[in-house]
Amino acid sequence: MGKGYRLMAITDLAGNVWAFSVQCLKVSEQAATMDLLAELGTRRGTVLLGDGNFDCNKLYERAGECGIQLVAARRYKNAQGVGHHRHSEHRLRALVMMEKDPYVLRDRGRIEGVFGTLGNVVGGLSPLPNAVRGLRRVERWVTGKLIIDALHRLRRRGTTIA
Repeated sequence: MGKGYRLMAITDLAGNVWAFSVQCLKVSEQAATMDLLAELGTRRGTVLLGDGNFDCNKLYERAGECGIQLVAARRYKNAQGVGHHRHSEHRLRALVMMEKDPYVLRDRGRIEGVFGTLGNVVGGLSPLPNAVRGLRRVERWVTGKLIIDALHRLRRRGTTIA
């Protein structure tokens, strides 16, 4: 039981945020990710990496509908087989990918680094100021911080903004 908000985001390995939402802690990560996948739209050929919280047939199906191959770590690491119920063809494909290439999830660490950087850079996602209370204000505050972070990354790369 907790109070507060959670940033749910889909990013690339460079730290660019493709879709995000701010949710109350009571909203499950899987439900929030379903909405983010809908926001992303069709992205044929994209691979989306996730941790064990995302090892869910519904998420694999939703990602597959968008042309995205979700690859999530197995929720139960020591599980033998896949169980006795129907599985998404996209989940089964991901299991084969992980079996053939045990390093397919190695970039998850880089993604964790992206979120760590967001919380630790100057102007980043630090604790909320006292005036930022309520979901709408938190969404605006986080949106502004993500824009500032994107501009900092552009500046570090030497990209000009037209």
